[in-house]
Amino acid sequence: NFYNTEHSFAYFLRKNFYEGWDNVVYFLVPNLLMDLVVLLASVAMWFGKEYLLVWGIAIFVAIILLSILSLAWGEISNSIVNYESIEFVDFFKKIPSCIIDGIFLGITYFVLFVLTFFGVQYYFQKGATFVGLMAGCMFCWIALTIFMALQWFIPIRCAFHNKFGKTFKKCFIVLINNLPFSIFISIYNLFLCAISIIMIGLAPGMCGLIFARANAFRLILKKYDYIDEIQKEDSSVDVRKVKIPWKQILEEDNEIVGKRTFKNFFMPWKE
Repeated sequence: NFYNTEHSFAYFLRKNFYEGWDNVVYFLVPNLLMDLVVLLASVAMWFGKEYLLVWGIAIFVAIILLSILSLAWGEISNSIVNYESIEFVDFFKKIPSCIIDGIFLGITYFVLFVLTFFGVQYYFQKGATFVGLMAGCMFCWIALTIFMALQWFIPIRCAFHNKFGKTFKKCFIVLINNLPFSIFISIYNLFLCAISIIMIGLAPGMCGLIFARANAFRLILKKYDYIDEIQKEDSSVDVRKVKIPWKQILEEDNEIVGKRTFKNFFMPWKE
């Protein structure tokens, strides 16, 4: 079973924290750019607070830009979690190749946000009937499921570089096959969001959320790779009953990640 062992979760939390700490300087510029986008959109909405159209345009443009920047950072995150070396300029080099999918992803998020906003208002308006409230609850669960599936879009796209539609479809496959882990990552991202608010979005910020998903998806890929090997040996095996030997699978990674003391974080040159 993917979830009944402490090895996978402990490894993810340790690896994500260690690598995030080691590469936090690379988080700063992308986070600053994303914070700037949010700030400019907020200023535009403030000065145009009497016009719904201004709000709509500001939010739409901000989501598009954030999606493009997020995909570019997703490419960098994918390199870091796979132990590849990176440079500061790599983030900017990745932006052009992320524009098209970033626009599609931004439009998807914008439509979902609009539908969710007005849908909740419609179903839970004052005086709504019991049937309406039930439909509203169903609507919220559907919206939540879509948003939870989309958390896998960036790591999937940056790992395989499929077309938008195929990547979008894979998001739901990953969600369904890894529902408990997806819920865990969603909660973990909420925790990172709380820290980001305290740190004014500089760390971990949007980059930290995307980086965590990249690390989480790498763990999922290890699970799938192991299952593929099992199926090659015996095609009749029921993958739902396969117990993943995480300690064995993550042996090499655990050696690379290692363990640190508090002193190691601030003085890594000392053993």
